[in-house]
Amino acid sequence: MCRKIAAIFLIIIFVPLTLLVVYLWSAKLTLLNKNYYLRQLDKINFYEKIMDVGPKFLVKSLAEKGGEVKLTTKEAEEIFRKIFSQSWLEDNYKLVINQFFNSLNGETGIQEAKIDLKELKKGLNDALPVLLEAQITSLPICGEGEQYNKEELNCRPQGKSSEDLIAEAMSNQEIQNFTKDIPDTYDLGDYFAKNMKQIGSIASGLNIFYLLLYILTGFCLLLLLIVGLLIFKPAYLVLRYLGVALLIPGILLLSSLLFNIWIPLILNSVHLNLTGELSPLINSLLFSLIGGYFWMVTYFALGFIVIATTLLVLAKIYKPKTVQIPVK
Repeated sequence: MCRKIAAIFLIIIFVPLTLLVVYLWSAKLTLLNKNYYLRQLDKINFYEKIMDVGPKFLVKSLAEKGGEVKLTTKEAEEIFRKIFSQSWLEDNYKLVINQFFNSLNGETGIQEAKIDLKELKKGLNDALPVLLEAQITSLPICGEGEQYNKEELNCRPQGKSSEDLIAEAMSNQEIQNFTKDIPDTYDLGDYFAKNMKQIGSIASGLNIFYLLLYILTGFCLLLLLIVGLLIFKPAYLVLRYLGVALLIPGILLLSSLLFNIWIPLILNSVHLNLTGELSPLINSLLFSLIGGYFWMVTYFALGFIVIATTLLVLAKIYKPKTVQIPVK
């Protein structure tokens, strides 16, 4: 009897610890895994959506800053697509994510990570005429006594077409060389080297997290082993106790996933300090990341329930049948 009470007490300790371990393992396999982020970005077509949202973001950003350049959505799309290509964004997002996690895990090869800016510079040069056209057409007509300054582009002189003004502006040496000072590559290794203190702090925290996770996992397995040793005989009772020990956290984990219903409401109630056009994309990404995390918790919960059910069925099979002796 004392052994059974001790086993029940250990199961009571085992259940909350197991819940904690499952949530931590789910985080390790999803939110702390670089491949998880890469998969989620592909899943929500992040790069394709950036190409759609980017021009709207550009238009609204310029409008909010009160600049003289007023872009139409068509002009903004043309400029954005000349500067950025979907493949360039995808390649460099993946490069940054890979190298960030490599640095956290102390992996080598960070120094080799370089963002190629040559395509970006070419795109800036190609987009310049469109940007200048947008700026020149936005200029007021020069007033009486007002002199046109082709360097400052202060007003539009009468009698000159937009094409002539764009050609004059493009002949400006400073405008021609405005991408000259941009390097051909950006070395992520230099960036990580400059921020190694902050990255090192995060890496140290992660190492402590992983150590705690492994210790808790080992302790939970030890509790199950002790429960089995306490009961020991008969075999069906061991199976029953272990089945119950796994069934309870499995059901609790599955029940807790009702929280998923509230995730969209919570995300929509969070007012991110972003331009409106980006908010749906960021919310979509957050929802995808959090949703994937809870799916991982679901897999653990279903695994526990399947194993627990198997153990309980085996306990029923191996339970000795009571034979009633007829009374004479």
